[in-house]
Amino acid sequence: MANFVRSRFTLIGNDEVKNYSADLRSKLDEAASVRQDYDEDLRVVGRVVYGLDNDNANLGYDEVGAKWVMVDGDVIDSGLAFVSGWEPPTLLQDYILKELSKLDLHAIVLMEYEDEGPNFAGARYVVMNSGQIQEEDFREDLSDCQVVSYDELDDAIEENKETEEYDRVITWDDIQSIVDKQKEMAFENIQSSNDWIKDELLNTPWYTF
Repeated sequence: MANFVRSRFTLIGNDEVKNYSADLRSKLDEAASVRQDYDEDLRVVGRVVYGLDNDNANLGYDEVGAKWVMVDGDVIDSGLAFVSGWEPPTLLQDYILKELSKLDLHAIVLMEYEDEGPNFAGARYVVMNSGQIQEEDFREDLSDCQVVSYDELDDAIEENKETEEYDRVITWDDIQSIVDKQKEMAFENIQSSNDWIKDELLNTPWYTF
């Protein structure tokens, strides 16, 4: 089975973009709440976001950039969130940006993501630049890390000193700090070639209400 990759999308732009974000979250939440089976869960994004009929709504690498994608039912009531197979759904992010660009030429879509291992964690910004999608994607490889709870940290560090199995030992709480660092680097890069992107947009909240 493919590793799960959890992602959170932040849609940044004018009031129409904000309304699109809130409306999309609500529709995804409603559709995902009707629990049927795994196969049907995989079709929700295709139906709601892409407007496809159910027979064609099971999406993969060619459409979303991951083996599969579904709504993250644990947190969709707070903001746009997805779970995908093996990779973050970059093409889904690109598709949403294209839709937003019809409402606001200066729309921005941020995706923060982490693999369940975690094998990696990162952040990706996309904007339209001269009619083309510009991306800045920064991720940190965590495959040589051991991730433990805070209570286990001291013992894990001591054990790793003896075994030298991992490059470093971190806690699950450190993952968000790693994502934040990748986000800041990606933001700095995309801002450098788009002077209309203001500093305060880095801190746009993820939730949609």
